[in-house]
Amino acid sequence: MGSPVWSPQIIVRALMEEGLNVNFGITGGHMNAIDDYYRIYGNRMYHMRHEQAAAYAAEAYSKVTGKIGLCQATVGPGTCNMISAVNQAYYSNSPIIAILGQTLRSDYDRFAFQPVKGGKMYEACTKWTHFIDDVNTFCWYIRKAARDAIAYPPAPIALEIALDIIEFAPNTIVDPMNQLAFGNYVLDMRAPKVDELPLPTPSDEECERIVEWLFEAERPIIVIGHGGRWPDCGPELKEFAELTDIPFHQRRACRGSVPEDHPLHIAGPARGRAFRFADRFLTMGLRFDVLEQWGAWGPGKRFVQVSQSPTEIWPEIVTDIEAIGNVKATLKKMSNVVRNKYGANVPKKTAWREEVIAMKERAEKLRRERAEDLQAKMTLPGQLGAVPLGHIIADFVNEEIPDATTILDSFTLSSWVSDLIKSRVTGGVLDAGIQGGVGHGVGMGIGAQVGRPGKPILSIMGDAGMGNGGMDIETAYREDLPIVFVVYNNGCWLG
Repeated sequence: MGSPVWSPQIIVRALMEEGLNVNFGITGGHMNAIDDYYRIYGNRMYHMRHEQAAAYAAEAYSKVTGKIGLCQATVGPGTCNMISAVNQAYYSNSPIIAILGQTLRSDYDRFAFQPVKGGKMYEACTKWTHFIDDVNTFCWYIRKAARDAIAYPPAPIALEIALDIIEFAPNTIVDPMNQLAFGNYVLDMRAPKVDELPLPTPSDEECERIVEWLFEAERPIIVIGHGGRWPDCGPELKEFAELTDIPFHQRRACRGSVPEDHPLHIAGPARGRAFRFADRFLTMGLRFDVLEQWGAWGPGKRFVQVSQSPTEIWPEIVTDIEAIGNVKATLKKMSNVVRNKYGANVPKKTAWREEVIAMKERAEKLRRERAEDLQAKMTLPGQLGAVPLGHIIADFVNEEIPDATTILDSFTLSSWVSDLIKSRVTGGVLDAGIQGGVGHGVGMGIGAQVGRPGKPILSIMGDAGMGNGGMDIETAYREDLPIVFVVYNNGCWLG
């Protein structure tokens, strides 16, 4: 039993069912039919100038919304152009789905026009890839891709689609579940959406042990990584920190989940001093990569690691407790433990909190004095060094546009700005992560503005990044997306 239907309808309706209503990409002959139906059904396609910007935009959109980002590229050069940005999303744990064009099935190995083995290329920077060559499997693979992309730890999925099953003529679809009607896919397969799936937590006993372990410490710190973004743990982190007076530090996509001007939040130059004095660290959803010095935070430190996936528990750190659980759900459970076990007699870390606040005040004073001293040594009229310039930019963000999303894409300037910004929104500071690339600032600015329409978006770029990705400023202009680009031109490469 089958029904004749244009297969791009199936693709688009399946994407819509997963909430993928925004797409970033460049069309091509192998993708036209998908683009047509995507718009016909009322979705939004942002047509970029370069495929790398499409995936950068999808990643930023994902980080600021907490949803899956969607991007596409046509066969051959389009697929090749996008892979660098997908690689960034992979190493930043960003859930995106990349749809890739592919040639006719009959021409796959026959040196067709614009040949590429996209699936083989993308295997290294996705959870998995699949070449869809059977129209009956569209719904299955799109649904699976949506669930696997967001499944912890999140990462990209790539789907290649053969040209001959989306063009030329309707296909006959096997329809055992009666999901088709009059040649159109029926929306709503009556399954839980990705963000409705249950969140795992450690056992009650494990949560009690973690709370007791924290209260036994003299100077504990909670460090939240990207796992606090999926979903956003901000309210739960704020509640637990204020219940216990334990200072905390937010990393990567989790920055700003609790506004970083909170008294218990540690950042900037105070972070180094606080980490040196701390005796115990509760890390949650944190991947110990090079930016975390692989956990080498000093001798004698003790750790508890909580992650939603056992693959993220770092084996090189001497760890007292390893627990598996989602950051948001685990923090909520730990707050309940504190209330139920201690009531009005919570053994708060008030003295340590006051010590950290004093560290922050002193660090801020020393940082400003250093910036003023360096600026006084400038010899040319109007000359600004990177350090004082970083203060000027960060002060403007903190005071004038506190709800801004800032993208860092300047290898020389970024380090002088990042620690000074006090993000007030989840995902409020975005960068290239351990990929360390240049040229992502324009695409990520577009994705951030689409994800947070009307909010201030500031992209701090170097001249090299602007050279690599600047053509998509035209996309932002054409789509009426307000973004401010600040270009730090030091006249050299990595000066």
